[in-house]
Amino acid sequence: MKEFLYKSKKIISIFIIIIVSIYLYSNKPYSLYEINRIDKIDNIKVKGNKYFYLNEINKIKKQKKELSTKTFYVKKNENISLLLKKINLLTPALIVKKTKNNCFNNININDEIVINYSGNKLKSIIRKSKADKCVYESNSNSIVNHKLSISEDIEQRVYFNKIKNSFYSSAINSGLNPNEIMSLADIFGWDIDFTQDIRKGDSFGVVLDRKYSNNKLGSSLIKYAIFKNRKKTYEAYYFNKKYYTKNGNSMRKQFLRAPIDFYRISSRFDRKRLHPIFKKVRPHLGTDYAAPTGTPIYSTGDGKIIFKGKKGGYGNTIIIKHGNIYSTLYAHMSKFKKGMRVGKKVKQKEIIGYVGSTGYSTGPHVHYEFRVRGKHKNSLKVKFKKGKKLSNANIKKMRLSHKMNESIYSWVKGAYK
Repeated sequence: MKEFLYKSKKIISIFIIIIVSIYLYSNKPYSLYEINRIDKIDNIKVKGNKYFYLNEINKIKKQKKELSTKTFYVKKNENISLLLKKINLLTPALIVKKTKNNCFNNININDEIVINYSGNKLKSIIRKSKADKCVYESNSNSIVNHKLSISEDIEQRVYFNKIKNSFYSSAINSGLNPNEIMSLADIFGWDIDFTQDIRKGDSFGVVLDRKYSNNKLGSSLIKYAIFKNRKKTYEAYYFNKKYYTKNGNSMRKQFLRAPIDFYRISSRFDRKRLHPIFKKVRPHLGTDYAAPTGTPIYSTGDGKIIFKGKKGGYGNTIIIKHGNIYSTLYAHMSKFKKGMRVGKKVKQKEIIGYVGSTGYSTGPHVHYEFRVRGKHKNSLKVKFKKGKKLSNANIKKMRLSHKMNESIYSWVKGAYK
């Protein structure tokens, strides 16, 4: 009897263990039942998810196709509203709202404006400048200004060369960039005619500072320059935003030697010249400077415009009065610079118009006349007054500011003897 009870208890215990195990195991996701069930559900989900994500990808692709981008570089008198109007988009109220945090209020010339849009709906506007990046997002109707870190470096460079063919090509070969070449020509432009006076064997040298912002060249400043032309040496020192000789004489003269840069003299001052169109002897009371159409024409001195318009065979013409003694005439212009008018005061080297072939002309050039008390003079032979000389105290200051570079200047001076 005891043995029977013992066996019965043992069987019951085993049965209970089996029942409990089946119960516990059947509630785990690893049971055959659950595995089969999950497998069936997964097949349905996989198919559903497949189509869902394909649809999402197609939506994204469609949005990308519909998304358009337009890039502008700000010009004078342009603003964000005007740029948006060009692509038929409305200006968000937040953009024109005048607040301290609105970085779209003050955009500058040459700022880069990137507009993203879909159809007639604006998505975002990005304004990029040297100092910051301003972003407008239409989804959140928000403006965020990201300040850019600017690293500035100044490098002192030395360039020199001997002229073989032309001044410009020799300057390029020396390592100077076009803007620096123009600055060098401006410094010596009162003493040297860069078309007529340059000779093979002439030489030049400059010591300049190049300013870099975030590793990009921003500007250059010539501190010292030397030019050896026809055995004559010219030196220029930078001081108080102007250039002087070592003795303090201004490099600037009363008038420029010519009204344009890098030209060719096509006809000189001649009182008995045969006119190229009328084939008759007529006095040519000026100098013709041939250059491509559109080349800027400068006022050769400070003065006031007393005539602007068409003037017979001269075509488009400007006449400038310089004080009570001198006047200059510029003829055959293709067009006048915007803003030129009778009575306007102009500065030396200020652009007044552009080379053309209006009036009686056989090709693009500027006809330049120089008059002294109303009488025509050959501008190539007139000796002009020098600019104001520095005081003795300022001469000492100028020399002191260049003292640390004197050894470099001496080396450049002796580079080509």
